[in-house]
Amino acid sequence: MMRHIPTRGRSSVARRAGIVGIAAAALVLSSCGGDSDSDTGSGGDGGSGDTIKVMTWAPLTSQLTNYPAITEAAKTYEQYINDQGGINGMNLEVLTCDERGEPAAAADCARQAIQEDVVAVISSFGYTGDATIPLLQGADIAMFGGCCSNAVSDLTLDNAFIMGNGPAYGAALAQRAVDDGKKKIAIVVIDGAQTYIEPIANALAANGLEPHKEVILPATAQDLAPQAAQALADGTDGVIMIVNADSIKAFMAAYKQFGSDARIYGPQGNLTEDVAKGFEEELEGAITGNSYADISEPAYDDFRAALEEYGAPTDISYNGLDGLGTWAGYTAFTDIVEDMEGEITSKAFLEAASQTSEIDTGGMVAPVDFTQEWTEGPEGYERLFNRTAKFSTFEDGKLVAVPGDFVDYTNLMLGKPLN
Repeated sequence: MMRHIPTRGRSSVARRAGIVGIAAAALVLSSCGGDSDSDTGSGGDGGSGDTIKVMTWAPLTSQLTNYPAITEAAKTYEQYINDQGGINGMNLEVLTCDERGEPAAAADCARQAIQEDVVAVISSFGYTGDATIPLLQGADIAMFGGCCSNAVSDLTLDNAFIMGNGPAYGAALAQRAVDDGKKKIAIVVIDGAQTYIEPIANALAANGLEPHKEVILPATAQDLAPQAAQALADGTDGVIMIVNADSIKAFMAAYKQFGSDARIYGPQGNLTEDVAKGFEEELEGAITGNSYADISEPAYDDFRAALEEYGAPTDISYNGLDGLGTWAGYTAFTDIVEDMEGEITSKAFLEAASQTSEIDTGGMVAPVDFTQEWTEGPEGYERLFNRTAKFSTFEDGKLVAVPGDFVDYTNLMLGKPLN
């Protein structure tokens, strides 16, 4: 039975013209697990002086998966852009914070940003976005350039500017599995990500298929053998996984015991080379659905060079939504600021971002229009601005970019043919 995302009539969102100023300053308090160690800039506040201060946070010491690549990439960008002369001659100062995967700690990060009037919170990710984004909204501070949506606020509040593709990569993976000739495609999602099922099922329905299995993984289980057995039963030949890295590892351990040959399709940043260690044979030919270009592609030449030049930790993988998304988010932030005039304030940046009809990062991510909300899509996804994806594949345990441009999967998410 075909599933439909509820649709509504599309209201026009006026394209506004004109770009105006931005500003700020921020200070990470001692309670924040990732204090800034920047020595660039001379400080200053409220846009006076020669420093633009921003904040980036991520879970660094949480009970769940941690994402140090976010803060490391942000600090690397700080050094990189300042060595290029800064942003319109002003130094960028990046302050970092550990949101720890806890609402209270995340809210503390947001309050610190508010207290010190940061220009924006950039390329941040947290497990408790509904505890932070409304706080930032009340202070006219943008949550800008994040890779991923993990809360209602990410895709509904007007100060949230996610650049990643959220549920769109699930629909993209469904189409890719169909194009690979798969007929019995299981959908496996972590508990809490059930909203991803409908766009995937719609994409399958647009190709005349139904999900072969739908399996929900418990968020904290170590042994996923029962769920893997369910997902792989009755001839499953493809598995679309909307789960975190730890759960993919646990699932693949069971998969290996069962001797399945179903192809795995998973998210960029979670289905990684680190996850593939020990499962190289089982994941040969597996596909990742990507919001961002692979780190090996030309769009990320400067990122790769900067990681090496500025001595970023080498025990962290940057080829995922966290590292790639952070570099793209900061690139987009810089582009907007460079076109601004007048006083630099957080409110002015929020207005400028809202008026930006095309963010072009040179191929890191598909161009994004922040002036057009997705009003014909499902309620609660209005600010899913990017609905494109491309792919990478595993060869001998290594991720390799699949040649091709970003493709828009909006129609598939609504159960319509891709073209």
